Amino acid sequence: MSIVQLSARAEKLRDVLTAFVEDECIPAEAEYRRELGTGAQRWQTVPQVMERLKARAQELGLWNLFLTREYAEGGGLTNYEYAVLCEIMGRSPAIAPEACNC
Repeated sequence: MSIVQLSARAEKLRDVLTAFVEDECIPAEAEYRRELGTGAQRWQTVPQVMERLKARAQELGLWNLFLTREYAEGGGLTNYEYAVLCEIMGRSPAIAPEACNC
């Protein structure tokens, strides 16, 4: 139970983000690790699964959520609302934050 009420927009983003992380990011973790490579290759490779997830996050309105109301391309959230969404992204720490450009 939350002690602070989320805005309707933040509640909708929370629901969309939860589905994105659980249904798309977490299942893609093994593929991401394979595509990432090892050693020096790791720093020269852009996993295609990440590019696909970035495009999907943008489609879902989950891009640049950290940007405040002053930026049209951002989420327009309060710090508290953004923190709630960060907790959800933390369920897939290697993928979800980068996929959402957060």
